[in-house]
Amino acid sequence: LGENGAGKSTLINLLTGVHRPDAGTIAVDGARVDLARFGPRQAEALGVSVVHQELSLSPHLTVAENVFLAQPPTRFGLIDRREMERRAADRFHGLGVAIDPAALAGELALAEQQLVEFVKATVVRPKVLILDEATSALDRAQVALLFAELRRLRAAGTAVVFVSHRLEEVFALCDRMTVLKNGEEVATVPTAGTTTAGLVQLMVGRRLEEVFPPKPPIDQVLAAPVALAVRDLASGRRFRDVSFELHRGEILGLGGLQGHGQHALLAALFGRHPVEGGLALGGEPARIETPRAATRRGVAYVPADRKTEGLLLPLSVRENLALPNLGRLGRWGLIQGERETDLVADLVRRLQIRLRSPRQGLLRLSGGNQQKVAIAKWLPLRPDVFLLAEPTRGIDVGTKQEIYRLMRELAAAGAAILLISSDTVELLGLSDRVLVLYEGRPVATFQGEEVTEENVVHASVAGRTLDQAGREGRKGRVDRADRAGQAERAGAATLRSSASPALGPTTPSPPPPLVEDRPAAAAAGAERRRLPRAWREVAPIYAVLAGFALVYLFATRGSVSLGTLNNLSAYLFPLTLAALAQSVVMLTGGIDLSLGALVSLATVLLATRMYDSAGSMLGAVLLVLAVGALLGFLTGAVVTFARLPAIIVTLATSFLWAGLALFVLDVPGGHLPARFAQGMTGQLGGTVPVTLLVLAAVLLAWKAIKSTPLGLGIYAVGDNPAGAFASGVPVRRARLAAYVVAGVLAMIGGIGLAAYSGTGDPLIGTPYTLAAISAAVLGGVSFLGGQGQLRGAVAGALILGLLIQILFISGLSPSYQRVIQGVVLIVALGIKVLAGRRLAEGR
Repeated sequence: LGENGAGKSTLINLLTGVHRPDAGTIAVDGARVDLARFGPRQAEALGVSVVHQELSLSPHLTVAENVFLAQPPTRFGLIDRREMERRAADRFHGLGVAIDPAALAGELALAEQQLVEFVKATVVRPKVLILDEATSALDRAQVALLFAELRRLRAAGTAVVFVSHRLEEVFALCDRMTVLKNGEEVATVPTAGTTTAGLVQLMVGRRLEEVFPPKPPIDQVLAAPVALAVRDLASGRRFRDVSFELHRGEILGLGGLQGHGQHALLAALFGRHPVEGGLALGGEPARIETPRAATRRGVAYVPADRKTEGLLLPLSVRENLALPNLGRLGRWGLIQGERETDLVADLVRRLQIRLRSPRQGLLRLSGGNQQKVAIAKWLPLRPDVFLLAEPTRGIDVGTKQEIYRLMRELAAAGAAILLISSDTVELLGLSDRVLVLYEGRPVATFQGEEVTEENVVHASVAGRTLDQAGREGRKGRVDRADRAGQAERAGAATLRSSASPALGPTTPSPPPPLVEDRPAAAAAGAERRRLPRAWREVAPIYAVLAGFALVYLFATRGSVSLGTLNNLSAYLFPLTLAALAQSVVMLTGGIDLSLGALVSLATVLLATRMYDSAGSMLGAVLLVLAVGALLGFLTGAVVTFARLPAIIVTLATSFLWAGLALFVLDVPGGHLPARFAQGMTGQLGGTVPVTLLVLAAVLLAWKAIKSTPLGLGIYAVGDNPAGAFASGVPVRRARLAAYVVAGVLAMIGGIGLAAYSGTGDPLIGTPYTLAAISAAVLGGVSFLGGQGQLRGAVAGALILGLLIQILFISGLSPSYQRVIQGVVLIVALGIKVLAGRRLAEGR
């Protein structure tokens, strides 16, 4: 326990090998260990698992892949995905939650992601389990399920270190409590006999009683002008038929179980999701289609996930606080430093943000202080409406009361607040009224004395109020044993098990049935049956490719033959391999500008090292592949170990490899046996192009690599490098492997280009550098890493090649060809992006 900045997360990072201690020892099973030597992988191997406060999930990997990221089940060296999903499903079933192991982690609600983190840490029963704010996004029912599992682990011999700002959870679960303050241990006390008041005094150094500010009379609240009004608001499958009025000076709470539309509603009101229905601000109709428009209309939003949505972690505290306020800080287009300094200093002082300097990187602040920044940045704008999702998540007990007082001060000054809190006591203590959502629809509104835990919880799990339930009972209606009824009974049973304030060690109720009550479940299942997810993501670009193929066939309708198609395959082969090479590097979040030079180097090596004998041809090919692997390793080593930007490193290596190619052969020429060129660009059995067979073999080899723990690591490193490291993924090995694979693929492309051109040329590969990047991006590979598939890059390369061929056949002048090529590529990329958004919207 301890206030924000007391050193809890830092201590955990030391205990799990993320950081190296300056002094002292760490012993596991009595043996002294140096966990920082190999990082979290060693800690996990020794039986120490952790659920970090900041999520370590890779959003574009599936739930099952995240759960088994460090040690996936394998069969003959390949990941057994069926077994992985089965084991993940068993773990979720045992925990009592319904999470699809095949779903992408980034598509889950924050609470579901936190449960995935827990399962990830406990999938192999650890000797020591460390939980850092592992319940901060969970509701009471989910906390009860988590605690039941923790008690089972404790009974089986696992030692648990539990960090939480929810003191009732600490008293319910823990045997002893250690308090930290300013990086030092204050005391370690037994839970039995310790009071909340005494514990808080140890934490903050003063006596403090956590209370909620008094609420104004409800009649006074409802008599105030309406700040925000919505009528029949809907947003796809997220929520529908939402109507309410939010008055100036009111705090309106959104109740309901996790995932029933509350967070989506706040995001939509801030312009994050498209909506249908009526919306008015200050009595005037409004359309809020973007966050920028929302800010201009006086709407501020503090999302539940500060890490990815609320803040810019790479920037400083000063920059984060100033960013929404640039309009008032600028003069003639320039930021006035003195104004910025005064504004930042006032906000730091007002919310008591603990930092060394406002120029300190936000990433180095504790989670609670980051949350303070997420709230503070909006205050200078004096918004009319605050949308607050979990505003006290990760905030210590000593500061919560200050946030509560701040919210009441804002309301008293005329602001309207729409609040979400997974802490039911907090939601009830702060809200003037509570609107409960069930399955994306409002089912009850409570005000004044009606705002009780019994009313809110019943409406949340049953989808109706107690009065409605009583009337149904009096009419003799029988509760139907449908899915909704099952969910209600399971939820009520779960909540009964957690009804005591301390969440004490009562016998846990059986886990709720694994049913999906969301309206999208059936449609999503049908969509999965129609087309696998991997193909749904690349289907748009392949549809564009089909259009280009039809245009090409029409343009060459008088001369199409097997020979023509074979020649086209040989022509497209080098670009396709270069695009695959670039894609592999981009998956790790890097880029390689030296691939074109590697392609050139491959052609000159073949032309100077290959003779007419079969042994010479094989030796030259193996030499080229070995050189590609070696140079890829050298490039990857500099990027990985020196931690230099990949774009700079690979720009430098492009000059090095180009110079090496000129050293081997300074002018086009050399000797390339005709037998080799004809064999590489010919047809097997007179029908199937050899280049097509080689491409198929390359894709099969990549599929095999992707199905190994190393391949999974390549995706994870690009998706979330810090999370991958904390999860025990060998980050350096994955990055190195990506550059090695890219070097080999580029050399294979060079071999095909040498065979197609019939010569070696030290400059022939230069155009392939940018073309490979274009093809990869067109195929859906992200510059940010972790997202995309090589099959998409293949389609992107084929589109580029076909476009060049079509324009060449057209006979237009080169100037027109360039212009048309640029326009068509933008249109093709736009079609692909639009289709991808439609798919995401459907999910």
